Amino acid sequence: MDIFDNYLCSFLMGLLSILVWAVVIYRMKPKLAVEKVEFLPELKVTVANNGCYDAVNLKVEACVVEENYTYHFEIDRADFIAIPHKKRCQVSGRPYERVFKSHRLAESAAIYQEDIDSVRGKLHTGESILRIRIHACHSFTGFGRLQEYKFRYDAAKGLFVKA
Repeated sequence: MDIFDNYLCSFLMGLLSILVWAVVIYRMKPKLAVEKVEFLPELKVTVANNGCYDAVNLKVEACVVEENYTYHFEIDRADFIAIPHKKRCQVSGRPYERVFKSHRLAESAAIYQEDIDSVRGKLHTGESILRIRIHACHSFTGFGRLQEYKFRYDAAKGLFVKA
């Protein structure tokens, strides 16, 4: 009976340590959110860092998704972008959010649509949705997270709401 108790105790301690590490790993990923989306006259996406650590190597992908087509935008900031965490910025007065802008469609989307105004029209009529994907890494551990947000244009309110 004593050997069984030792095995059971070892098993439970191993299970507990696995659960603790799973929670730690889950919490060590960036916590980003899309705060605001505007599309007049250009696409502006405001991304905020609500986590406890800085988010680094931030990449943003914005596209309009229609039934069979995806129209990607060229974002003005492409590589290694860092957003400091909210608590440190409240003390120092620095912004904990970044605004990403796009003035035109990517070359792959320009094959199907000539200009950004026709894509904007699809969004404003409700034919399609705006999908924004954010990928960032945790500054301390390097663990990454991909977050996806979908927005529809609400003509009554005159702004984009989460779909």
